Amino acid sequence: MLTSVPVKKVLFLFLLIFPLFLQAQIDCEFWFAAPEVTSGHADRPILLHFSTFDRYADVVVSQPANPSFIPLKISLKDFSFGTIDLTPWIDIIENGEANAVVPSGLKISSTAEISAYYEVKGTGPYGTVNSEIYALKGQNALGNTFFLPFQNKYDNIAVTDWGPLYGAWAWFTVVATEDNTTLTITPSKALDGHPAGVPYQVTLNKGEVYTGQSLEKSAEGHPSGTKIESDKPVAVSISDDSVGSSTSYDLVGDQLIPVRLLGEEYVVGEGEVFVLPVEDNTEIIFGGGDTVVANQGQTVFYDAYQAMQVVADKPIYVFQVTYVGSGKTKELGGAILPPAPCTGSKAVAFTRDKREPYELRLLVRSGSECCFYFNGRFDIINGEDFEPVAGSNGEWLYATLDFPVGGDEQVFIDNVKSEFHLGLVLFDDGKRLGSRFGYFSNFASLELPPYVTGCEGDSLYLDAGYGKSFYEWSTGSSESSILVTESGDYSVKVALAGCDTLYAASEVKFYPKPAEFDLGEDFLLCENDSTLLETLDDTTLTYVWNTGDSTASLLVKEEGEYSVYVQNEAGCSQSDTVAITGVPLPRVELGNDTVLCAGQTMELLLPKGYSSYEWNSGNDSYSEVVSAKGTYQVVAVTTDGKKICGEAKDEISVDYAEVQPYNVFSPNGDQVNDAFVIDGIESRPWELSVYNRYGKLVYFAEDYANDWKADGLAAGTYFYELKGEGEGCTAFKGWVELVR
Repeated sequence: MLTSVPVKKVLFLFLLIFPLFLQAQIDCEFWFAAPEVTSGHADRPILLHFSTFDRYADVVVSQPANPSFIPLKISLKDFSFGTIDLTPWIDIIENGEANAVVPSGLKISSTAEISAYYEVKGTGPYGTVNSEIYALKGQNALGNTFFLPFQNKYDNIAVTDWGPLYGAWAWFTVVATEDNTTLTITPSKALDGHPAGVPYQVTLNKGEVYTGQSLEKSAEGHPSGTKIESDKPVAVSISDDSVGSSTSYDLVGDQLIPVRLLGEEYVVGEGEVFVLPVEDNTEIIFGGGDTVVANQGQTVFYDAYQAMQVVADKPIYVFQVTYVGSGKTKELGGAILPPAPCTGSKAVAFTRDKREPYELRLLVRSGSECCFYFNGRFDIINGEDFEPVAGSNGEWLYATLDFPVGGDEQVFIDNVKSEFHLGLVLFDDGKRLGSRFGYFSNFASLELPPYVTGCEGDSLYLDAGYGKSFYEWSTGSSESSILVTESGDYSVKVALAGCDTLYAASEVKFYPKPAEFDLGEDFLLCENDSTLLETLDDTTLTYVWNTGDSTASLLVKEEGEYSVYVQNEAGCSQSDTVAITGVPLPRVELGNDTVLCAGQTMELLLPKGYSSYEWNSGNDSYSEVVSAKGTYQVVAVTTDGKKICGEAKDEISVDYAEVQPYNVFSPNGDQVNDAFVIDGIESRPWELSVYNRYGKLVYFAEDYANDWKADGLAAGTYFYELKGEGEGCTAFKGWVELVR
């Protein structure tokens, strides 16, 4: 199911409105491999949410490695949001086969910048359960080195209070964005099919997914610290299914960022924090006090009782598990946190079910807490709502705000002074169930891909991220993004609150496309004929027909629409489509010779759509009306516009019965008109019944011989019924006048 909804435009001090959940990683392309979630708990519906900004967007969701998957499309107006319900395809989207390569990776392409989110909104008898949000991070999700920051406190539940729960594990998924991608995976704990500490390799093609699964359900057995290296860009997600206690357990997970985007300074809200260093001898300080030294891949747990700064002397992952409720009713949600400095958003927006309460977690630099607008109102988020972040020496302020059931369905928040971070916790209709936790601030302070390739005639967007204080591109543009149509080096300088001027550059290369080719205009094809569709004869090219063929030419014998992509080694392609309409051989069947009654007509019908019809009467229609005795002949012809496909002919003889009753007779013995005479009944037996005006039978003969003289009957009008044997005209009704 696809739905799109326009979002009301609200004018704050500046127009920075970001529909749907939050301003997240804004991009034109996203890659994602959906986690397996056990159906024994709750695993559906699964949804993709999109939001647009100041441009109309056509969004396409495809599975590049699965040609049988028909891409899903949705068109969105500017400043609007939409949803695609993926549940009908859940069996080919979720990745539940451990230690296997499958073609289930999702690619999301858009004609304009959007944000995108994957949601598991598990629905069970108690409401929304086992649910989570995965913020898709666009280019910021792609990289070559990752570590897996699993939580190591909660087990995957094996036995619930109503029985065993199967299929709930710690999973990770890796999707490749290019062919011949080699992964090197070093498990920190034993995985299904692989022992701990022994690296192994997997090769993926574009759109293919590799899934790893823990061998143990215990928190200690989770593969936190597992290292994934790749020779080409990949996207990685983690999922911890049904973790918690036997009476309250939930799904936690998120899409990761690569090591290159990690920071050394984070701010966490109240909740459970799991820190993963990526280098040995990393010193980590919590809230300016507690200090831990940990090595690469070693998970450090810390229970944050308040908002606090987490600072390290080397890059770290920070994964936070938040919860609502307590004890046996604790509902969990998890998210990767962005580094605090030089990141964040000037404006965010989200939509919510008015039956659900929600919680906002706001982080902002000191001095900017005064300047929040909530749906255009200045009195909802106040400066006194914020508390100093422990360990930040007053530099950062944090607020946790609860909103009840009801209220606004669409929420827009902006800060007119500086960037901020926002976390959102959603619950199910007032029951504090089904916690969904998302941290959707921009994870990269400034990130341009170092190398960008395209094809001649195309255009590419280079995006420096929305909401910076200023932009200075090498092209002279001062916009957040630029449209590039020529090869060359492009760079940008930006400014963010509390940061020095940032600089990034990209080398853009447009490669030539294959030569153009033409499959020709749409045409007709005779039944039982064939035709050869030809493209380019070049052994360096690859060919992909919608029939599944991969040859330079295609022999076609049936009608249909045929399309082909011709791609060169640079990945640039040309395509064409031709529609072929089949022309059937004519089929003519007029039926058996027949006899009609006098005055009766008959229509001879042929199938419509033949090229020509020629009757011996001179008629050129597909039908002929018979009203006279004779032989009727027709010739039907079909052509493909160039030659005759075939012709068919038939004929039928039509006769008319010569039965002619006289309607007056006078049986007076003068030998003139003394009997009721019917001409034309001599050739076969005819049964005659005669009735008076009261419907009483006064005469009957099985084989009438024109000899009824109405003996003993008075003068007047009588009614007769004449029935004959055989085919054609076999029954007559009428009246006769008896004159004395």
